[in-house]
This record gives sequence, structure tokens and C-alpha cells, in this order.
Amino acid sequence: MNTTAETDREFSLGDLKAVVAQIWSAYLDVDGTGGIKALPGIGPRVPVTAAVPMNGAFTGHLALATSTRAASLVASLMLELDLPSVHDDDVVDAVGELANIIAGT
Repeated sequence: MNTTAETDREFSLGDLKAVVAQIWSAYLDVDGTGGIKALPGIGPRVPVTAAVPMNGAFTGHLALATSTRAASLVASLMLELDLPSVHDDDVVDAVGELANIIAGT
């Protein structure tokens, strides 16, 4: 049962960062080395996106955007596939599921 204090609490940027850090560690850093890393010199190309609505402590939309390479790495890690085995459908499923997990849906 939620108390008034729990239902009135606002969702902050710090809360979002903490949730993402926990999810990153659990799903994308399976060997403890930090998981997927940003590559220097790679521009802000974000051809893979996912968005989900959120209602609760925060009301709005969560948008996740990433490069094709990073999305393939996400699919490889989440679906436990060798990178060459990852197909477009796997990428769609994994990135969409990652957005759902972060949003708590």
C-alpha cells in the first residue's frame, strides 16, 4: 500500500540516472567491465530509437536513441547472441525492451 509521502514524491533526474545505472549494470555490463562504451570520434548518429509513455511518479515519455552499432551490441548482450548472429528483429526487440525496462512498463 502506498503512503501519501510515496505517492507525492516527484521523480527527479537523479532518480532516472540511478535507475538507468542499475539497469545498465544488470543487463549490459555482464562481465563487470562497464558494458558498452562510447567511441571517440563517433558523431551523434541515432538511427535506432524507442519511446514509451510513462505514468506514475513521472508522467511523460522515455526516449532511447542510439547508433546502429550500439543497438546491435545491446541486442547481443540482452539476447545472449554472438554479434554476427544479431538480426534487425533482434535489435528492435532488445532496444524496445530496454526502453520498457527503464520506463518500468
